[in-house]
Amino acid sequence: MLLGRFAMAAAVLLPLAGGLQAAEKAPAAKKGMTLSEKISKTRIVAAANPVPVLKDWMTAGARRKWSETFGLLASAPGGVSMLSDFFSSAVIMGGPRNDASGILAFYNPLQDTVMLVQTDNSENFPRIENFSFMTGTRFRGETLKKGAYPAAIVPTGDGVDAVLMRNTAAVFRKFQAEFPATAKEPSLGKYGVLPAEALTEVTANASLRMALLKKFVAPAAAKDLELAAEIMLKLWNGKTPELKDFFVLPEDGGVQLERIAALPRDIRTTLLPVLYLKNKKETLFGFSSRILPEIIVLIRVENSGSGRPFMAMVNVDGKFCADMFPAGK
Repeated sequence: MLLGRFAMAAAVLLPLAGGLQAAEKAPAAKKGMTLSEKISKTRIVAAANPVPVLKDWMTAGARRKWSETFGLLASAPGGVSMLSDFFSSAVIMGGPRNDASGILAFYNPLQDTVMLVQTDNSENFPRIENFSFMTGTRFRGETLKKGAYPAAIVPTGDGVDAVLMRNTAAVFRKFQAEFPATAKEPSLGKYGVLPAEALTEVTANASLRMALLKKFVAPAAAKDLELAAEIMLKLWNGKTPELKDFFVLPEDGGVQLERIAALPRDIRTTLLPVLYLKNKKETLFGFSSRILPEIIVLIRVENSGSGRPFMAMVNVDGKFCADMFPAGK
């Protein structure tokens, strides 16, 4: 029964079953809903069914650009899954806006990809009138060494938590610098048109991440799948004392557990696998909710089977990360 319940979670991990969780079109704006709430709700629906939602969300001009640049990706095998994965774990960064236009960014720290968006605010619901997709590496102005992989997807040095937070902090600072809140006429400017290789880089990041995730449902990972199911159900249902007995915690782990236990039920029960990394010594699982992608729960398990799982909660909110990791640190 445990594996049966977990089959759906595994499907969401490879985002193939997300369309069952939401309507196909962007939600109608409700009276009194803030701009941030409108964007956030639309992101969640886009995670479930990205292609029709994006087309419905875009102006005619943006749809033409989408068709010319990302149309083939969206129709290619696995393309919808890559887009679903992007929006599922994307945090939102707000920029300048007025009654006519605005700028915002979706950043997925697990994919290390950024979608810059210029909105048409003339209607009750802001519509995408221009956009730009690129890797976090490109946006931050960094350069990967030949043959190297993005550290957020294939970490080799710092812990995953530090990499995710440092990258998010750098993206947040760059976004604020390029699109200051004081800008009177919000525009994507130089980011409105990117070189062709930008799309290739985005596709490479997304493809690499999906290839690693697919290992999670391979026959060789059956025991890891069972363990992840057990961990997931603990995160869904465990009370604070039970969680303390099950996990090994960092110094502030007690506070982290209390925060998990205090999450609304609809968030706790949508904490699903979003990360799976394994080496000879240990296995790392990551759990997050589409409803609150700013929170990622990382679980590290010794492959020997000794000891309890180690748990750490990571906050990838842009401002929080920038405060935690100042420029140059």
